[in-house]
Amino acid sequence: MTEPPFPQAAPGSQSGLTRAAALAMAATMMAGGAFAAYSVRSATRPQAPNCPPGSGKSTDWAPDDLDGCWEQRGDQSFFRTTAGGHYYYHWEPPPTSRYYGQGGVGG
Repeated sequence: MTEPPFPQAAPGSQSGLTRAAALAMAATMMAGGAFAAYSVRSATRPQAPNCPPGSGKSTDWAPDDLDGCWEQRGDQSFFRTTAGGHYYYHWEPPPTSRYYGQGGVGG
């Protein structure tokens, strides 16, 4: 009778190193799945629109728009939100906007 190339392990004789390697592999796979889900979710986030031309007159009353839009002022773009009939300008979308976290200066 021939012997198998690798001897059979007795039940319960696995080393702690084998278990640790299996746990590390499982954690890596789970983290990879979470990263993939985050990438897909962030890729589908809507982009902030550009403000309609001529809508930034400071004398006009404007309805609240906490989500905002990008407005070109001279040679720079600013993120504009509206609250209480007043315009507010930001370098990037503020936390109150659904476009928050998209980066800043120039949509």
